[in-house]
Formats: sequence, structure tokens, C-alpha cells
Amino acid sequence: MATQQTLSLVDVIHRTASYSVEDIRPLLKYLDFKPERRDLASRLAAQEIADRLRRMGSNDIASMFRGGDGVAYEEVVCDVGEKLKAKGVSPSNTVSRNEELIIEKVFADTLDSMSEDEKRVLFRSMNLDVKDVPLASSAAVLMPILLHQFGGFATYRLAVIIANMVSRALLGSGLSFAANAVITRTVGTLLGPIGWIATGAWLAVDLAGPAFRKTVPAVLYVAALRLTLANRLS
Repeated sequence: MATQQTLSLVDVIHRTASYSVEDIRPLLKYLDFKPERRDLASRLAAQEIADRLRRMGSNDIASMFRGGDGVAYEEVVCDVGEKLKAKGVSPSNTVSRNEELIIEKVFADTLDSMSEDEKRVLFRSMNLDVKDVPLASSAAVLMPILLHQFGGFATYRLAVIIANMVSRALLGSGLSFAANAVITRTVGTLLGPIGWIATGAWLAVDLAGPAFRKTVPAVLYVAALRLTLANRLS
């Protein structure tokens, strides 16, 4: 039986929708997509959504040679990682590892775009003790400190923050993670008033191609959903 870390894209979407259909609606908005299946909690609807994301990650030539099916999700993730210059992203990694590297890269870029005061407010909203944190330092210095303080939930917390900021920037509101109230309480006030840096955060990863403006937020959101499924169990 597959672990949460090795779930396919269809499984991540389907299992998320089984807990709460509301939690997949942001993904539909990012992809500008309305599945033909009315029952969004069905596996067939999850397959439609996954196919849409994979097609968005393809160019016209690639789609033509694949009969319009799009590229594999693993390839979409690698393409996003390459575009964002996320170090370590590789086809030899698991897809979940590549998603995590992308999350950490986007968060690091966000930190480097923030002032010391902004970092202080953000870290406090993350329930971190900023007394001994060198706020004037670059993300290269700060990221190991944050990952250490967060411990085993580190990447999940960063994923929630990034997914929330991107949602505020692109959809105009933060995420609710309706079925995950218990889980989101473990990450402090990360779903709270941090939207004031959302636009700046998204500009840090703004991309020229219209397809990437769909696949980047979609991949970040799928990564958050995957980690949410894993942390629901733990």
C-alpha cells in the first residue's frame, strides 16, 4: 500500500476531496477548470483535475506527441523547480521531495524580499522566538534555523504559509483547509493576518509564461495537500 509520500496526483486530490471538497476548490481556480463530474469527491473527478494540471504543464508540441494527454505530474514538478531555480530538484527524487524543495525555495525567496520588521512579524506569527534570530541575515542563514526550530513539521508549516500567501495574492483570500482545523492549529496563526506580504511574495516567483502562472500555484497547493494528508495521520 502506498504511503502518503508516494501517493499519485490523482490519489492526493481524491483523498483530499474525500475529507473536504472545499479543500480542492482553490486548485480548480488556479487551473481555471470545472470538471464535468458533478461529484467532486469522486475518483473520476480527481482524474479530470489531474489531467488538466498535466496538460497545463505541457507545451503544444509535447501534448501533440502524447495525444493531448499532457506530461507526467513528476515532469511538471521538475519543470516548475527548474523555472524557480530550486536546487536539488531532480527526476531521480520522489515527487514529494521535489515538491518540498520547491516550497523551501519559494519561502527562501520570500524571506530575501522582506525587511527585518516584516520578518519579525512573520516569525512571531509562526510562534518562533525571534530573540536570537539574526533577522538581518539572508535566507541561506535563516532557513536552517527555521527548519531546526520547526522540527518534523517544518516543511508542512512552510507549505501552509506559502499556499496561504499565494491564495491571498491570486484568489484574494486565504485558505481555510476546512477539514483540517485540528492540523492547522498545530502551526500557530499561519492562516492569520500575513496577507500583507502576499503580493510581494508572489512577485518574487512571478513568471513570464501563462502556463507557469497556473502550474506554479497548483504544484505548491498540491504539495500542501500531500503534506496535510501525511500530517493528518501523524
